[in-house]
Amino acid sequence: MTEVVLINPPDFIKGEGKFFSKFLSREKILPPLGLAYIASVLKQNGISVKIIDINALGVPGKRLKEILVMMNPSIVGITCNTFTFRAAMDTARIVKDSLPGVFLVMGGPHITVLGEETLRYHKEIDCGIVSEGEAPMLEVAREYLSGGNWCATDNIIYRKNGCVITNRRNDRPAEVNSIPMPARELLPENSYREFFSHGKTTSLVTSRGCAFACAFCAKWLKSGLRLRSPENIILELEKLVNGCGYRNIIFYDDTFTVSEDRIRKLCRLIIGRRLKFRWSCFTRADRINPDLLLDMRKAGCRRVSLGIESASQRVLDNLKKGISMEDAARAVRLIREAGIQSVAYFMYGSPGDTPGTMKQTFRFSRELQPDYAYYSITILHPGTELYDYAEERGYISRDYWRQYVERNGSFPGRPPYLIERGVTPEFLERFQRNSYLFFYMRPGYILKKILHNKGKESIKVFFKVSRIAFALAGNFIYLKILRILKKGSLKGA
Repeated sequence: MTEVVLINPPDFIKGEGKFFSKFLSREKILPPLGLAYIASVLKQNGISVKIIDINALGVPGKRLKEILVMMNPSIVGITCNTFTFRAAMDTARIVKDSLPGVFLVMGGPHITVLGEETLRYHKEIDCGIVSEGEAPMLEVAREYLSGGNWCATDNIIYRKNGCVITNRRNDRPAEVNSIPMPARELLPENSYREFFSHGKTTSLVTSRGCAFACAFCAKWLKSGLRLRSPENIILELEKLVNGCGYRNIIFYDDTFTVSEDRIRKLCRLIIGRRLKFRWSCFTRADRINPDLLLDMRKAGCRRVSLGIESASQRVLDNLKKGISMEDAARAVRLIREAGIQSVAYFMYGSPGDTPGTMKQTFRFSRELQPDYAYYSITILHPGTELYDYAEERGYISRDYWRQYVERNGSFPGRPPYLIERGVTPEFLERFQRNSYLFFYMRPGYILKKILHNKGKESIKVFFKVSRIAFALAGNFIYLKILRILKKGSLKGA
């Protein structure tokens, strides 16, 4: 019998429009490393564990019931962020329906921020785990399986006699180099992919926490940055490349190059040990330089993603981003000169954003000439400074996310956008859609991609981008026709 089963529910993307939800769900599926780390710690301590990645395998509810009954675990853990809450709760109900007596634990960012509300309204959940999950999940599992006092565990929320109880918060996280490698052997390793990658793909994190103060990021992540050593990272890379055959690795840290010396040493280790793989990373515009990028390129880096967010310095300052437009322009130029592709991320609807500043941001995104651009709508996530800002000014109800939880993951009214200065949800969604259309459908951009994308992998990426653009164009034309028909029907009425 398996003692613990960990489940990754389907990843539904809300607030990005139906097209983006469907496209991204097909083209970007990465391993649930949080669950894999927890599983590794449980295995290390003699607890039998399995992972069911519904998001990667597309396991239907009936089949999930059969798998759970067959495994018959004592404990089931489900990971959840706020925007996968509905899918997580649907999964929780299947679990309880299949195994009524099972002990159900839920963890992840959603429980860390909205744990009390979630347990209050959803009786399926027996225990919630706050913040990093390895230590509390191990203690809860160990105590529960042995008949001990699991309720005394730090960093958990649970229900007792009809009351929701939050235990002491212990913010002394584990030393990152001491955490065992994630148990990827429990995952469907060939089921993962990323928009730009081809071949066997996975992700890897080399740090925890954050050293910066962006207003749109979860406040609990800003408790301090902890970095894995290059020597520790290279051991995992050798296992992934030489042992498991991975050829594409995504370093999923928010700011991979936060420590230049660490990354340059890691690059030297990759080169010295002759590890042949392509990799990409995310970083900040003010955390790269020509020498560092040259080392990264030699070590196999093929793509760097930057969070630029806006072309308005006022908006950037409101977001506490800590960069300037000059930083962004310089970063994209340096990445291009190093022979690495760039991906630029932008946000619409941030504090101080107006139709004028959004147009300025879109123009800037084209002037930068990144290889790819991603446009999102700013979401008022619970547990962020941005949410506090919106709540203080009455842009969003104090009870918004409580109602979201109570309604089983349905938005109470409009999506959680920041609506100010005459901006409407409809304007934001239309402007986002048109930004994709007018960035990727430029004849000059298409010609440049045809001339420069000569390798098989590059051609595949180009065709993916073309598919986005043509789908957007079709959607754009469809909406135009729909508006014309509606106007005509109104006139005839």
